[in-house]
Parts: sequence; C-alpha cells; structure tokens
Amino acid sequence: MSLLRSYLYFANIFKMKKVLILPLSKVIMGLVKNIEFIIIFPVQELLNRMVLWKGKIDIFKI
Repeated sequence: MSLLRSYLYFANIFKMKKVLILPLSKVIMGLVKNIEFIIIFPVQELLNRMVLWKGKIDIFKI
C-alpha cells in the first residue's frame, strides 16, 4: 500500500514538474528573443548611422 502511495506521489510531482518546465522554457525562449533584439537593434542603428554619414561624406567630396 505504501509503495502504491509513494508511486502516486512521485507521479503527481513528475506531472507538476512537467507542467512547470514547459512554461519556463517558453519564458526563457521569450527572454532570449528579447535579448537578441536588445543586442541587434543598437548595432543596426549604428550601422544605419554609419551608412548615412558615409552618404553625407560622399556628397561633400563631390
């Protein structure tokens, strides 16, 4: 009887962990996407500014 109880207890804990791990992985993936955006966005802005300045410098050379 106690073996059955302990099996059911661990089965319930496993179900709870399985349910918790899935949303946690989604949260982590969301954070990774946000971090990628935070890193890439300033780099893209810097590249845009460099291209704009390069265009202005090319205009002044003519």
